[in-house]
Amino acid sequence: STSDALARDRLSEAAAGAGVSFLETQVQELAQKVQNQQQEGYDLRAKLEAQDQHHKATRAQLETKEVIIRNLDERMNRENWEGRLKDLQRSVDETAQASMGHSEKAQILQWKLDSHEETQAELSGHIRRLQ
Repeated sequence: STSDALARDRLSEAAAGAGVSFLETQVQELAQKVQNQQQEGYDLRAKLEAQDQHHKATRAQLETKEVIIRNLDERMNRENWEGRLKDLQRSVDETAQASMGHSEKAQILQWKLDSHEETQAELSGHIRRLQ
């Protein structure tokens, strides 16, 4: 019957409308997901660029420090620090030996002074007895 056919057509149209509405909702959700993914991609790209800039700055600092170290090493080798240290050690050894020599001489002088004082005390004793 025509009313049944009409009801079926209306039902079919309603189902088609619901299907279209469902598809539109899914398309909107997918579009939102794509937009979110794009934003995340932009954010990640920005972070990557910032890290790359930081990496370049760090590398430049490292290269500068390497140049400083290399120049210092060349200067140390060129100025013969090892030879200077040996000379300094030799000078310290000579000073220590001279100091020991002076100490020995001071002991000898002290002994002589003590001996002279003893002799003088004895002479003073003899002179007093003779008077």
